[in-house]
Amino acid sequence: MVDNQGRELESSGHLYQARVTSCEIRGEIHDGIFEPNERIEVHKLCVKNVGGITMPSGSLLHFYSPDRTVTFDEATQVLPIDLSPGYN
Repeated sequence: MVDNQGRELESSGHLYQARVTSCEIRGEIHDGIFEPNERIEVHKLCVKNVGGITMPSGSLLHFYSPDRTVTFDEATQVLPIDLSPGYN
């Protein structure tokens, strides 16, 4: 990682990597049961940097479902702060 003058601030053999550590999921019907095709909302999303270098603010967090069981309307969020390795 370098600053705007090109000075090295941080180095690692591993890039940053975001991992969701917790979140709150609410169904559209609010009955605690998720029905097929029911819309859900994700709130209070916590992300941890499990990589080896600071994840800079402004990084784009993209969410996807590898098996396509969930479809996201807004699948990208912007990281509002720098996230050091090991921190949420």
